[in-house]
Amino acid sequence: MKQVNLTWDWFDSSVQEMLQRSRERLVQDCTSPERTLDGIIVLGRGGMVLGVRLSHLLQVPIVGAVLMSRYNTLQDRTPGPPVDGVVVSPSLLRQRGMVLLVDNIISEGVTLRLALRALEEAGVHPKRVQVLALLARGGHAPEGIIGQRVEDQDTWFVFPWEARS
Repeated sequence: MKQVNLTWDWFDSSVQEMLQRSRERLVQDCTSPERTLDGIIVLGRGGMVLGVRLSHLLQVPIVGAVLMSRYNTLQDRTPGPPVDGVVVSPSLLRQRGMVLLVDNIISEGVTLRLALRALEEAGVHPKRVQVLALLARGGHAPEGIIGQRVEDQDTWFVFPWEARS
């Protein structure tokens, strides 16, 4: 498996590209009162940096986090615990609009499905969930994810916040 080190410049341009591609869809989805954008839910660890950046750019609060760690490192691909915990704003439990669920990379959707189940079990039932990821791996990633598609299944991506100095 090859390793690709991504840079902060790549991150910034990818976030801008993602927002440009998703802006029309997000605006259409959030134009009526019952379809407001309630906030951002991050998948931790990987989605936390992206979630904070999107929160600032969209001026939308982070209202929850699903704490999980699927794999440790390229060398240690032992799956971590499925879900370590769910933290949500009490106001989110009352909201029924749309949330953005963000992560750094989505491959087969396993983490995504675990996170959605954990949110449901925590009492979070938004009308609509839009998934944003920096990278979505080829044919295995679920449809409807906004993010840069990559076909290469044999690459371990190291995000800028994961790089060692």
